Amino acid sequence: MRIADQSGFVLADYLRQNTDSGIIILTAHSAIQEKVQGYAAGADLYLVKPVDMEGLSAAIKSMASRRTGNLDEPRASPNLWLLDRSAWRLISPSGTSIMLTGKEYTFLSLLALADRKQLGRRELLEAMGYRDDAYVGRALDNIVLRIRNKIRDQTGMDDVIHTFHSVGFCFSAELQVR
Repeated sequence: MRIADQSGFVLADYLRQNTDSGIIILTAHSAIQEKVQGYAAGADLYLVKPVDMEGLSAAIKSMASRRTGNLDEPRASPNLWLLDRSAWRLISPSGTSIMLTGKEYTFLSLLALADRKQLGRRELLEAMGYRDDAYVGRALDNIVLRIRNKIRDQTGMDDVIHTFHSVGFCFSAELQVR
């Protein structure tokens, strides 16, 4: 099929039938019938000019991450976990995204810096801005429990955070911050 000199709708239809690419139509045509025709042809998104470039960039990144897991970072190892500092999320080796609270993110970033070595409770508490006492120690245990539950619930994987009883914690797999 010769695609040159065809409408964007024909191109979108061809791409949808022959590839698994995401399709964004960017046009000056704003009539509702044209939008409907664009979506019917296979567009994932129909944007009318002028378009905010930041919004377009976000749409492209969102579409790409849904289609491929994550394009920003190649996976060097099947055991690689990623800690995404821009979105406060942990990404499993299979690409599952786990949203984190600020304290959960801080805790995991400290473990990532330790590079699979054990970090002591006192060291962690101090780095997280806590005082070292029995009450705050329980807060640290709760952070670990919440992260473990999120990982188990969303990936089915058990315990990549290892506890050294009364001593500290380590992340047992490769964990990179990006």
